[in-house]
Amino acid sequence: LLESADGGDVELDVSYQVWGARWYPSYDIRIEDKQSDEENNMKVTLKLI
Repeated sequence: LLESADGGDVELDVSYQVWGARWYPSYDIRIEDKQSDEENNMKVTLKLI
């Protein structure tokens, strides 16, 4: 869960506890800013290469 009261840059570190993995993660993160009182949506797509 990632929440922020104000907009701005965010640095997010993700680590995996998988020993001997032969894949590399690639992320596509998109945030939808509706400019209203509604909650904003975030979509994270993980591709294992």
